[in-house]
Amino acid sequence: PVYIPPHLIGDKNVSCVAATGLPFNAVPRKANVRTPLVLPSNQHDANELLRECIVYVVFPHDKEILHLINRMVQFVLNEGPMFEAMIMNKEINNPKFSFLFDNKSAEHCYYRWRLYSLLQGETFAKWRVEEFRMFKNGSMWKPPPLHSKADLKVIMGTLADKSDQPKRGQLTNPQRDKLEDMLRGLTVERERIGTCMHWCLQHADAAGEIVECISESLSILQTPPTVKAARLFLCNDLLYNSCAEVQNASFYRTKFESKLADIVIHLKATLEEIRTNVGRERFRSQVQGCLRAWREWNVYSADYLLQLDVIFNGGKNKEPDPDEVDGIPLDVDGVPLAKDVDGVPLDEDNREEEDMFNMSPSPKKSSSSSGPALNSKWENPSTGSKWESFGLGSKWESSTWEDRSKTRVEDKVAQPSSSLEDDSKRRKKREIEVKVAEYVDKLESGKCTRIKQITTNEQSEMYRYLLYKGRDAKKTIKSIATGKTSLAELQGEMRSHPATSPVIKTKHKNKKSKPSALVSYGSSPSSSRSPSPELKRKRELSDKKKRSVSPKGDKKKKSRH
Repeated sequence: PVYIPPHLIGDKNVSCVAATGLPFNAVPRKANVRTPLVLPSNQHDANELLRECIVYVVFPHDKEILHLINRMVQFVLNEGPMFEAMIMNKEINNPKFSFLFDNKSAEHCYYRWRLYSLLQGETFAKWRVEEFRMFKNGSMWKPPPLHSKADLKVIMGTLADKSDQPKRGQLTNPQRDKLEDMLRGLTVERERIGTCMHWCLQHADAAGEIVECISESLSILQTPPTVKAARLFLCNDLLYNSCAEVQNASFYRTKFESKLADIVIHLKATLEEIRTNVGRERFRSQVQGCLRAWREWNVYSADYLLQLDVIFNGGKNKEPDPDEVDGIPLDVDGVPLAKDVDGVPLDEDNREEEDMFNMSPSPKKSSSSSGPALNSKWENPSTGSKWESFGLGSKWESSTWEDRSKTRVEDKVAQPSSSLEDDSKRRKKREIEVKVAEYVDKLESGKCTRIKQITTNEQSEMYRYLLYKGRDAKKTIKSIATGKTSLAELQGEMRSHPATSPVIKTKHKNKKSKPSALVSYGSSPSSSRSPSPELKRKRELSDKKKRSVSPKGDKKKKSRH
């Protein structure tokens, strides 16, 4: 038991109130509290008596029970009445939780008053002492008197020290110190970033203060770039999990929206301070990877993310004004032109009129006055054919027309069909692009295998590369996703051997081509040979038989007439 000062009890006779039999052990105002109360038999009179009664709230004498009640009140406020029902079902035989079942005990009255008081916005250190009615047509409740913190420490122990507890949405001093320590020791390791992200999600009700602390840590110019990259990855993970089924997790998306512009400005300043090219490119790729991920996740609007991209990749080192989102107005018409639109006027006096129908050569002025004039090789008519200089004559004189026709046919057959190959390549490219577009649609809808290490655009480029190489793209990507094939080897192959045109599978050239069924005019074998004499004789005999008429047939015809 703990000692309770007499001035905290509220009434000298409250601690020794006898059982009245009324709910919450309510006591009539004018009755003797030391003697048992006789309840009226009439229901109406009993309700009137209950309305005129008063319920005195006192602190429990047992310090352990007092702390248990206060802890129970905090959990019920956070978890709801279902938590209270679950504890009552689980601890029904536990004597320490008897205050949940015996509504006539002083501990239950304190538990019910403390829960109601905190729901009304009061704290463990300050509450109203006026009488109030908790239930409709019920008894009046009288809270314990409010006194100094020293008196509360005697009763509530360390719980009274929590009178300066932070309001909802704030971190305590130990929690703030722990967050700062985690940010100082943060590295790009996934385990450390995941631990810090889990802690931040557990304290999502204080998302505003956490985001402010992270933003302040990213604004220090002396911080190493690796530590800043790790803190940026923490922001990236918090934004990705802002849609998770965690209470108040969505607060991070709202709080980061007002701080990201300042964060990107400080990251741009850090990038300019890096001296080595390798370190600068690594830090640039890390920041741009986060910006690209936010665009793919649709965390914010496209215009807002475009402003962040402009700030980091060459925009002015200042926060964009929300009233001037469109920027400087453009001069659409451009610089006004001069009055003389047609250009410099020509000198008509010195201009020479040329007759377009005059085909005779006219002397031309040299473009430059200096330098010797070069004659064309065709201007010297004395130059003969190159074959005449060797005594061979013209190359056309030694060939006949038949030889020329044969050479032309041979040239046409031997000439490679480059136009056909170009058409087939273009057709193959169109087919591949159609397949890639369909694959991207299926990939975004979740119907295809997804490689978690790369983005959607990189996976579509990989699919296009495999199709260009003539390989089974879907099977290869599935093996990479399952870990059977190395992703780094394929990426190295794509960098070292880029695919510019698709591979076209052609038929074997050694196969003999079938003779064409079409025969050109004059190439038929029957047209080049005359019929044999026997064939001519048979044709003549058949013609004579057709022209000859038998005499019996003439007589029959005459008799009929």
